[in-house]
Amino acid sequence: MNILKYLIGIIILIILIFLKPVIFIRFGYFQSSRIGGLIPQFQNYLNENLDQKFNNIDILCFESSICNSFLSESLKNRIKISSNYKLILSIINCLKKTNFKFVNLFIIKMNSMPYDSFLISKKKSFLMEINDSFPKREIKLNEKYVCIHNRDSTYLKHKYPSINWKYHNFRDFHINDMNKLINNLLKKKYNVVRLGELASDKISIKDDRIIDYPFINKKTDINEYDLINNCEFYIGSNAGIWMYPMYLKKKMLIVNWHQYSLLNKLKHNNFSIIPKLYFDENKNRYLKLDEICSRSLDELSQSSQFINNKIKLVNNTNQDILESSIEFDVVYKVNKNEDLINEFWLILNKYNKYYSNNRINVKVSGVFLKKYEKLLF
Repeated sequence: MNILKYLIGIIILIILIFLKPVIFIRFGYFQSSRIGGLIPQFQNYLNENLDQKFNNIDILCFESSICNSFLSESLKNRIKISSNYKLILSIINCLKKTNFKFVNLFIIKMNSMPYDSFLISKKKSFLMEINDSFPKREIKLNEKYVCIHNRDSTYLKHKYPSINWKYHNFRDFHINDMNKLINNLLKKKYNVVRLGELASDKISIKDDRIIDYPFINKKTDINEYDLINNCEFYIGSNAGIWMYPMYLKKKMLIVNWHQYSLLNKLKHNNFSIIPKLYFDENKNRYLKLDEICSRSLDELSQSSQFINNKIKLVNNTNQDILESSIEFDVVYKVNKNEDLINEFWLILNKYNKYYSNNRINVKVSGVFLKKYEKLLF
């Protein structure tokens, strides 16, 4: 079978090379099964191909699974996307089997990283432009509201039961960890909307001003977009759904941030984070930020890697999230913990040259750094 795919790939490659002087054909697909891949990939593709030459033809498709039908249909209104995904994915697979380096000329590598400069510009993302022709709202909220989200394993287990998702379950946390935040938001006269198509547990707080969206009966893909588009701000995990507020340019506080190394590509974007703590089971103590980075522990991204290194990631507490959200909700010119924040970035810059290449817009919770100063510095 691999030999056959190789031979087919060679034939397709010869045809593409022969046609290139007249028609430059490329093949590609969007990660439509995951919202966290689909949104940045599509926006990055638009940005990189705005001035495409007339003799360039991109043959594009989605994966077999569509995570959000409203979003996929909106994308189809922007560019031509083929429904014949099986053929396109087969062609890409055969081309890859040839193992020639120049085959990448004909395969579009979709970029999932949200680091485009337009995110801090006044330009509208495609998600923002959708709103210009948005249909009548299905869920009406007369009061201002905040969107929150906790990542758990329910969605992926239900959506793709044949796949073992334990490799990144260290990113999960319970909705009860946000109880103090929720009570404080209600006290400040905000309504609260908990996002997500599915979730393992309901919010334990009973209040008519709370919409526990995963557990309402009438859910549509349009609602998910609409709720985030019209919220005051977002507080939650960096699971896939955070791409919505990111590209809608919403004010965001991301809790339980673990991958410091990822900030080298994201730090010019406008959002705030609360870091996780790293506990070394061999040393029986928390690791300082310098130790985390010097051992490249901030680059780990799978549960097995943390287990092998005897590292336990410690989630933000109820109180951590509450205190950081209060700081986050206050507009300040200079944070009273600015020295610690600067030290945080200096340490990251020490171990990764990329940290110094871009302007820093990401805000690290100053109250969190102060609270755990003796552990982190």
